[in-house]
Amino acid sequence: MAEFVKEEPEKIKDEQPESIEPATEKQKKPESVKPGKTAAEKQKKSESLKLRSVDQKKSVQTEKEDKKYENLEVEAFMIDKDRANNDLLVRFDIRNVSDNTGTISGRIFVLLKPDLDNAANWLCLPSVPLKAGKPGVPKKGQYFSIAHFKPVKFRVKSNLNSDAFKYATIFVYDDNEELIFAKSITVQGNGE
Repeated sequence: MAEFVKEEPEKIKDEQPESIEPATEKQKKPESVKPGKTAAEKQKKSESLKLRSVDQKKSVQTEKEDKKYENLEVEAFMIDKDRANNDLLVRFDIRNVSDNTGTISGRIFVLLKPDLDNAANWLCLPSVPLKAGKPGVPKKGQYFSIAHFKPVKFRVKSNLNSDAFKYATIFVYDDNEELIFAKSITVQGNGE
């Protein structure tokens, strides 16, 4: 059999045109030793596989991020004015709505807005500078850890009435300072 393999390539070269030779070579050689593959083609295929792998990882990461947002909900949001102390009070419940048992922890911010256009009039609680319309220092948020739900309360000295704010956004960052929840709401029926 070894002699047949040595003689066959010589016969093919003599009897058949060159265009048929690669097909005959493919039939004889194992799949891993394909002729004609250049280093550039191998590199290109390797990069293509890497890109597909990165795209798959991004897809999985995006699904995980979406699921992070699904784990929390804000309920009973209200802004009140404590006239005795001239404080503005913001209250709401944050609820763990995931099916998994365990706790969720992080840092909460509330961004109160009299309008959606002028960020200079927005009030961030706790007070931190804003970056791109979001709290710029996530580790300064109010810490929380919940299994089910937790009432959240912010208090700030302010001459403004509670009805001065028409919109609010609640931001929650995890312990790695990654945004895990953001919800914008229209404030209605504030108490005075």
